[in-house]
Amino acid sequence: MGDDPLDREQIRQILALYFANRPDVRMAFLFGSVERGVASTESDLDVAVYLEDESAEGTLWTDVERLVGREVDLVVLNRAPALIGWSAIRGTPLLIRDRGFFLDYLLEVSEEAESLAEFNLDFWKLRDRARAAR
Repeated sequence: MGDDPLDREQIRQILALYFANRPDVRMAFLFGSVERGVASTESDLDVAVYLEDESAEGTLWTDVERLVGREVDLVVLNRAPALIGWSAIRGTPLLIRDRGFFLDYLLEVSEEAESLAEFNLDFWKLRDRARAAR
């Protein structure tokens, strides 16, 4: 590996193998600027995981940073807000242990994210009408 930064495909392969060997990880996703191929050398790596036991978070985070050689923003989907969860699962899947569980989670966060988006849209429309009425 040397000092050269890993490319997106190398990161994907390394992390997919790592998470496959972690039975406490139900799902894992690569998302954000690295996944989209628009990261700079200063960009952190966005990784989302759904854990059987959240107490493993610290070890997981340390391991992932060591494996990829860069700063990692680790999102624990068990407690992530719906919009972040929705963004994460639309990234690259590194591990989906149970397709049914994934689909249930997908449905849950997509409905919550859609509701929040509708609320925000209604709020901005109301704000614009109030400003126009002044």
